[in-house]
Amino acid sequence: MSVSQTAFDEEGLPHMAVHGNTFALNSISEAVSVIDRDGRYLLVNDAWCAMTGIPREAALGRDSRALLAVTGYMSEPRRQALQTCLHEQRVVKVTSTHSGGEDGGLRHLETTFTPYRDRSAEVHSAVLTTRDVTREVRDREAIAMGSELLRHTLNATGDAIFASDAAEPTQPVRFVNEQMLRMWGLTTHEPATLTPAHIMAAAAALFADPEGEAHEVARIVAGNLPDERRVRLRDGRVLLRRCEPAFVGGKALRVWSFRDVTAEERMLAVLKASEQQQRSLLGAFPGFIAAIDEQLRYVYVNDRLAQRLGRPAEALIGLSLGEVLGPESARMAEREARTAFAGHSVKTERHYAPLPGPQGAAQSRLDLEVVHVAGPPQADGRRVCFVFGQDITERTLAQEELRAARDEAEQANRAKSRFLAQMSHELRTPLNAIAGFAQLLQSDPLRPLAPRQQGYVHEILHGAQHLLELINEVLDLGRIEAGHLGLRCEPVLLAPLALECHALMRPLAEERGVRLSPAWRGPLQGAALAVLADRMRLKQVLLNLLANAIKYNHRGGEVALEMERVEERLEERAPPRVEDPPRLRIAVRDTGPGLDEAARERLFQPFERLGAELGGVEGTGIGLALSRGLVQAMGGRIGVDSHLGSGSRFWVELPEAAPTAEDAASQAAGSASAPAPAPADVALQGASVLYVDDNPVNLVLMEAMLDLLPGLHQLSAETGAEGLRIASAERPQLVLLDIQLPGMNGFEVLAHLRADRATARTPVVAVSANAMPADIEAARRAGFDDYLTKPVDLARLHATVRRYLSQGRSSETERLAV
Repeated sequence: MSVSQTAFDEEGLPHMAVHGNTFALNSISEAVSVIDRDGRYLLVNDAWCAMTGIPREAALGRDSRALLAVTGYMSEPRRQALQTCLHEQRVVKVTSTHSGGEDGGLRHLETTFTPYRDRSAEVHSAVLTTRDVTREVRDREAIAMGSELLRHTLNATGDAIFASDAAEPTQPVRFVNEQMLRMWGLTTHEPATLTPAHIMAAAAALFADPEGEAHEVARIVAGNLPDERRVRLRDGRVLLRRCEPAFVGGKALRVWSFRDVTAEERMLAVLKASEQQQRSLLGAFPGFIAAIDEQLRYVYVNDRLAQRLGRPAEALIGLSLGEVLGPESARMAEREARTAFAGHSVKTERHYAPLPGPQGAAQSRLDLEVVHVAGPPQADGRRVCFVFGQDITERTLAQEELRAARDEAEQANRAKSRFLAQMSHELRTPLNAIAGFAQLLQSDPLRPLAPRQQGYVHEILHGAQHLLELINEVLDLGRIEAGHLGLRCEPVLLAPLALECHALMRPLAEERGVRLSPAWRGPLQGAALAVLADRMRLKQVLLNLLANAIKYNHRGGEVALEMERVEERLEERAPPRVEDPPRLRIAVRDTGPGLDEAARERLFQPFERLGAELGGVEGTGIGLALSRGLVQAMGGRIGVDSHLGSGSRFWVELPEAAPTAEDAASQAAGSASAPAPAPADVALQGASVLYVDDNPVNLVLMEAMLDLLPGLHQLSAETGAEGLRIASAERPQLVLLDIQLPGMNGFEVLAHLRADRATARTPVVAVSANAMPADIEAARRAGFDDYLTKPVDLARLHATVRRYLSQGRSSETERLAV
């Protein structure tokens, strides 16, 4: 005989009662145990064994405190509740928290300690009913947070349970808990004598529909049926009633439980109201909304989308994507919905051609920004993918117009680039003759000009040089505006750059009587600093600023270079960023007349000279506009600080860079080194040079320029084919080749020369009026050894010829020595 049976037999209870109560307890989901005054287990149900992990045979008769200490369920509040229940003979309810929840979190248990009195009214033991209220606690935390009334209601919620196998309403029930007694106002009844008739009488006084409920209970009892339904009380409460039938010892046993779900009902009402509000909000959404289930069928469509699709919204519910959208659109939508169900939000843009509308009227084009996002799992585990479509037709049309305008602008830029290149070529060709023949007149050692004539020629060359600078500046400005300016930004040391600019500007400063400081001034004087820039373009900007500072100064004035580090950012309103590099400000300060505010605002406009064109100071009005474009293209900014009567300070800000020691050494060496001396003219003796150009004037000019090199044998051709024939027959040591030739251009001539073994290693130098950087780069990639732009500089031409002929002689000497 078991411990529990022995204990109950001593009280004179029939065996059937023990078994019936045990089965009833095992039929409910709560963990139930009975502990005697000494703390020993007399009874445990299956739920208790499952909850604690302790087999029944290992628990019965064992000390509860020692046994549960191992599992962690005998916490201090529970121990105190047990003592209170046994000694003070009253019901105690404790909610405790333990580890080991289903999701690895905490587990909340509600335990009711009920004193069990024997017939002598003495407390014989305590009945512990433990219910897992984890979900309720979480529901309360998630739903009822902030509502004090709802929180108290949920905290007090508990199941009322009784079990009965009575064949007649007057027979006693097998089990009833305190919550059941309190719920129906039966606390004055002895549990042992409580009958279904007592319960029905008490409940009938509370039921909103007592006759209907009595009929329903009779039907369940008669058929021993499982049941679950909600019952409404007169006071407004709602109870969830469950009946779980079973057979014990050949008798039908029914376990009834009641749970107050009034709060849930109220919550559902609120949710319904909220749902209605959400539907109103969705109806006001200025777009298209749909919801698709995991079978890719529509479960919701807003009126705007239904109207677009030309069907009532209710007619679309339950249809698949393919039935609504068609095969092609459905395949795309299915991929996006599957991706959303996998946990990734999907945003796409989609174009819909005009659809047939009501009465056959064609609807307008539609462009949508479509977002697919999966909602959280519903109570039944199902999920829904929400689809939001925002009409972006106007934005798309605007973007198309913008792209068309951009394409038109790019086409215009290309046309402008072609025009600038053609203009450069057409202007440089006559300039080549003007400057070339002027250089010949100035440099002719056999027929030197008189001093007065030298002055004339000097002015011709000066004007040609000014015109050439204007052409170059216009071309650079055009490339900047078209976005075709190629830059190579790298660390540029400022000290060597200052020396170079000083050397180039010193003659102009001496001519104007202006003192030019050769070194940097300011707090960073003498520091080896560098900026991130294109060295050639930065040099061009500094020379422009220095030239302006000298030309617009007064005799006896001063021009100086200054350098300082600035802390402010390029975008003054932007928040500071760690990656923002420090910046250096390079300034050119002069002691000229200065500028007022109106002049400063117009200063950087192209062809704006602020009236200087009337004062005899030479200029084009392009230099500052070009400088601004170059500085901005290098990631910097340019400005001026000036006031009338106090001079001007033009400044350039660029990111500071950290050059390597090798870079610093090479730049310093390059800026300080003197140009290499020209090779001796002995290399020219007997050497032959072939010049190919279709312009007779250019042929005459080149012949005259090369005549100044003694001992040089000249060959010339007006077409590419003729030049190839002469090169093959005469084997010149150098070929000077124009690019734009009739019939066969310079690139094709070069290819033939390289393909012929006799001329494959002959140096070929391009001589062309195509002076765009892209033209020069294309020539270098094609294999030209060098590139001379027209108008041809006489000194550079002679240096180039000497260099390549000298190299050729050295190679020939080495070959003969071998």
